[in-house]
Formats: sequence, C-alpha cells, structure tokens
Amino acid sequence: GGGGGGKGISASMLLQKKKKEKPALPPNLKPKKVIKPNNKMRNLHWTTVNPFDVEKTIWNKIDDGKIAIDVAELETKFCWKQIAEKSNTAAAAKSTPEKPKNDTVRVLDTRRAYNIEIFLGRLKMDPWTLREALLSMSETKLSLDTVHKLINFVPTKEEAAQLNGYENEKNLGVAENFVKIVRTVDTSLVERLKLWAFKIEFADIYSEQQASLVALRRAHDAVKKADSLQLMFSIILCVGNYMNGSTAKGQAYGFKLASLTQLSRSRTVDNSATLTEYLYEFILKHERYKSALTFMTELQCLEQATTVDTTVLKQNIAGINAKLKMIQKRIDSFNDKTVITRMGDNFYAVMQPFHTMAIQKFHRLEKQRDEIFVDLNALGVWLNEPKDATFKYLKALNEFRLSFKQSIKLYNDRKTKLAEIEKRKKWKEKQAQEKLAKKKKSVKAKEQKMLLAATTNQNGDKSVNAEDSGNMQKMSKNKDENSNANIAETQAKSESGIKARNSVENKDEEEDEDMDVLDEEQEQMFFEHNRKSLKARKLNSEFSHKTHNTRDKNISDLVLKRVVAGSSRSLFARLKNRARFGFAQKNK
Repeated sequence: GGGGGGKGISASMLLQKKKKEKPALPPNLKPKKVIKPNNKMRNLHWTTVNPFDVEKTIWNKIDDGKIAIDVAELETKFCWKQIAEKSNTAAAAKSTPEKPKNDTVRVLDTRRAYNIEIFLGRLKMDPWTLREALLSMSETKLSLDTVHKLINFVPTKEEAAQLNGYENEKNLGVAENFVKIVRTVDTSLVERLKLWAFKIEFADIYSEQQASLVALRRAHDAVKKADSLQLMFSIILCVGNYMNGSTAKGQAYGFKLASLTQLSRSRTVDNSATLTEYLYEFILKHERYKSALTFMTELQCLEQATTVDTTVLKQNIAGINAKLKMIQKRIDSFNDKTVITRMGDNFYAVMQPFHTMAIQKFHRLEKQRDEIFVDLNALGVWLNEPKDATFKYLKALNEFRLSFKQSIKLYNDRKTKLAEIEKRKKWKEKQAQEKLAKKKKSVKAKEQKMLLAATTNQNGDKSVNAEDSGNMQKMSKNKDENSNANIAETQAKSESGIKARNSVENKDEEEDEDMDVLDEEQEQMFFEHNRKSLKARKLNSEFSHKTHNTRDKNISDLVLKRVVAGSSRSLFARLKNRARFGFAQKNK
C-alpha cells in the first residue's frame, strides 16, 4: 500500500509539473513543418521572433506555407560546395580525394559579431585568459573601464543559447568562439559585470551622494539661522507696503519668494535705477540696517545646494539599495548551495565582505537623506512656500542673492560714472577760467602796447601834416608859374600875327592837351599825398579810438576818403577852369 501510495504521489507531482510548464507554442499558432534538405545548406543568420509575440505583429498574417519554391535550384545555389576530385589519367591509382575546404561557421548577427571582433582586437586578450579574469574578479587584470566595456560585449542569455550544439565545432568565427568560452562564467554575465563595476566605484558613488546631502544640510541651516535675511525681508516688506498703500496689495504681512524677482524689474521715475539699487542705497544711508547686507555671504552655500538635483539624488540612493539587494541575493544563493560554484569563481569571496561594509554605509546615507528631506520640507513651510519635492525655494533665494549682488555692482558703476562726469565738468570749468584769465591778460598787454604805439604815431602825424602843407604850397606856386608862362606865350603868339585863326585854334587844342597832361600829373601827386595822409590818419584812429566798433570805423574811413577825393577833384577843376578862362581872355 505504501509503495502504491508513493507511486501515486509521484504521478500527481509530475502531472502538476507538466501543467505548470509553459507550452512551446500559443494555442492559436500552428506548428511549422520540419524541413530536411537533401544537401547540407548554408545557414541564414537571423534573429527569430518569439512565437508568443506573433499574434500582435505583422507576422500573424504571414504564412510561408503558401509559397512554392524550387527546392532543387535553392539547394544548387546555397548548399555547401562539393569540391570535385582531381583526376590524373597517368597516376589514377595513386590519387587520393581532397578534403572539403573548411568554412567559418557564423551564428551571431553579422554586425554584432563584427563589433565583438573589433573589441577583442583592442582588448588584446584571448578568450580563455579573459574567462579566467572574469571568474577571479581580479581588478589588476581588468580595470573599471574595461569592465564597463565588457558589459556591452559579453553574450546575453539569448546569444549564449544560440551556441548550443556548437560545443565541438572547430570552425566557429572569432565572435562565436568568444561567446562559447565566456558564457560558462556565469548564467547572467551582464549582471555579474554590473555588480562588479558597482563594487569598484562604490566609494565614489557614496561620496558623491553624501556630498549632495551635506550641501543641502548647509543650505537649510544657513537659511534657518540667517538673521540678516529676516532683516532684509523686513525692509522689503516695509517699502512694498508703502508703495502699495491704499491698494488691495497693501498692508501685507509677508510676500512669496517669487515676488523677489519684481525688485529688479521696478524702476525709478527717471528709469535710472531699480528698486533693488534703491534698497542698497537706503541701507548704506542707515547704519543700523547695514547688517542686512551680510545675507549675501551667509547664504553663499546656496550656490552649491542649488546644483543638487534632488530627483536624481533619490534615484541614485535607490540604485545603491537595488545593487546591494542583488548582491545579497547572489550571496544567499551561494550559501544555500542552489547555484553550482565553478572552479576558480571568486564572486562570493570578493563580494561578501564588500556587501557587509557597503550595507552599513548605505544605512547611514539613507538615514541622512530622510532627515534632511524632512527638515527641508519643514523649512519650506516656515517660508510659507508650497510643498515641493525639489525644494525650488532654495533656487529662488539664491537667485535673489545673485540679483542683489548684480544690483550693487550696477549701483557702484553708475556712481563711478557720475563721479567721472562731475570731475570732467569741474576740469572743463577750470580750463575755461584759466583761458579767460589768460585772454584778459593778453588784451591788457596789447592795450598797453597799442597805447605806447599811439603816442609815437601822434608825433609822426604832426611831421606828416607839415610835409603835406609844404607840398601843397609848392604845388600852388608851380601852378601859378605855369599859368603865367602860358599867358606870356599866348600874348607873344597873338602879337606876331603870323598864323591864321585855324592855326590859332590848332594851337589852342595843343595847349588843351598839354594842360590835360599837367592836370593828370598833378592829380596823381595829390592822390599819392592824400593816400599817405589817409594811412597816417587811419593808424592814428586805430590807437586813439580803439573803443569804437568796426562799423563806425568803416563809415569814418569811407567819409574821409570821399571828402579827400572830392576836395582834390574840386581843386583841380577850379585850377583848370581858371587857366582856360585866362587863355580865352588873352585871345580876345
């Protein structure tokens, strides 16, 4: 009875096992016909579609059973080529058939195999040596960079399965041979390499996450303890309430941090400065408020804290936890003997002590993360900011700090520019005053010089006038002598009576011509005399009448010229008429 019962239990267990086994094909998919070519065919290396994925893809409507192909032609063109025996009629008995040429067997995808071959060529390590290094997990043989690259080139589970049945194949390609050798290192070689890489760079990963948490902690403490920030907010609130007086936005008890950006956008009436610059100038004028400016240095730590992406930080810490759990799972499988340990496999020996150390550090890191996130959430509530997992209020405060620093720079630059303008203005005024003083000095010296020259010219003018009088007397005497000579000559000609009236008239015309010549010479002398006299008077006028304007001088000179010219012409006209009158009387 006991034996029968045992057999019954075994049968039921087998039945349950068969029920749990997944069928090879989905129920609505017909099995494919088994094909056995008459000749050994070349293989087509493709990646097949999972039968359970056919229903939702284009392959559900494709049926290759309806396609009629020429089997004989296909075998002729794509079978393995049979090399014919060489015949020699002279030595047919001694000839032996040659072996067919060995062709490389390709199983993997062409591009995938090509990339693996390039990587192995750069690695310069044969597959068996690489397998030994992967089993021993020797960091001296394989660096972190090499381990990261190997993750992309070691075979996946699917690629490893493609080499089943080729264990004794000697003509495998380089990539296929590599896959056949290293696939025996681990059933999940990609996961093994990722965990190994995690172990190598754990110290850097841990330090990076801890530094981010420390930066957030410093920012929290700085904002919470910054009395200068509270004083600055008090000043801003006071100014804002005054600006918004008698409006719905006035009489406020506080403001949102997003409103801080409006300080640099509000400008003065003349558009020369912003409200932030005004606040800075206001604080400088009142000694009791100057401590508010220290918030820029007290919140300097916000610069680093705002570079921390809290979302990425959470993901990185969660990633550390996930890797440690995977290592723990593998270690447990080694302890439970559920995994066959390969000879030379040091995964357990290397990763077990590392896991013990790393898990302790992770727990401290996790606790530190939880504490700082709780405090940052509380700080957001304290600042009356909406709950936000990324703590945007830290960025708002840092932007305000940077904006205030920029406004201080603009304020100082503007003051420096105004000071330079004022300095230049004073310099120009000084230059103008010096130039005016120099001009006055030059005018005074010139006036003194002109006064001295005027005194000298007055003495010279007297000499010129005396000379003019002598010349005039001399010219009158010459005129009288010439007139008497002409009269005597006329009387002599009249008494002789030799010539007739026509000759007398001709004589008269000649006398007129002679008189005209004399008149032109005398007129030229008078004009030369008058020119010298006019020049002397003009020089005297410049020194004695310097205060008169130019228009008056020009009018006086013009009048003087006309008077002198008119008087000279009148004198010559009178002399000429007198001579002609005397000559006429004489003829009578």
